[in-house]
Amino acid sequence: MGRLILDLASLSAALDGHPLGLTAYEFALLRALAEQAGRVLSRERLLDLARGNAEEAFDRSIDVRISRLRQKLGDDPRSPRLLKTIRGYGYMLVAGDDG
Repeated sequence: MGRLILDLASLSAALDGHPLGLTAYEFALLRALAEQAGRVLSRERLLDLARGNAEEAFDRSIDVRISRLRQKLGDDPRSPRLLKTIRGYGYMLVAGDDG
């Protein structure tokens, strides 16, 4: 698993030193996931944290946004290692190991 760096000043992110080229919303979403790494966040909570409208969660727009974010992270959607889908609930960014 790679090392993810978020730069709050420039609203940019890099994985293993490679810039991710995120939109402002994708950055907000990744930041929300990173701040709660290792914890499952519901679609509604993610939209709230990323300053979206929680009502959007019902039309699954968050799933599309997560899919795009996963693509930019280079995470295989069939077997994701960084951004896990927790069926029926939401998503979780896997916490990194320190060792």
